[in-house]
Amino acid sequence: MKNVFILLCLFACAFLCSSCTIYLNRDFAPHTLEEKKIQATRSFQVIKDNQVQTMFFATLLNDIEKSFYPNLMYFFVEITDANHEKINLARFSFLLQDKKGQKHTPHYIKELSKDEFDEIISPLNRWSQCYLIAFEKSSQIDEKNVQLQVLVDDEPYKLDFSFHILPFSII
Repeated sequence: MKNVFILLCLFACAFLCSSCTIYLNRDFAPHTLEEKKIQATRSFQVIKDNQVQTMFFATLLNDIEKSFYPNLMYFFVEITDANHEKINLARFSFLLQDKKGQKHTPHYIKELSKDEFDEIISPLNRWSQCYLIAFEKSSQIDEKNVQLQVLVDDEPYKLDFSFHILPFSII
């Protein structure tokens, strides 16, 4: 009987130790790429009659990996309608302000299909419509203080990409 008790205790200890090892080996911190994407994303909501009508997320891709985007400034834009209806992009206009206060319109806007998503360019939810918006780079555009102005039905929203959060770390 004593041997059975010792065997059960050893089995329980082995089980607990292996479970703790698996628990401690988990990576609870976001991967570097995910962390950069989170820090490079800004958002706003369009609210009418105390109801959220549209959710808007923009990620400055140049902040994630500068070497991938040498010639243009790219934004991955995700727009979600509260009623899950198709987005009418004509309601939106995008402007990038330079150091002199002049506003630049996009070089191009491309709607992305699901087969174009990857680790960086992927929607937060399945109802979003996603776009790649590119602006010409210019010496007049301060890449460290980027501000994207979005007009939704002629109402302005400003997304400030000039601030950066400290890197995530587990203490």
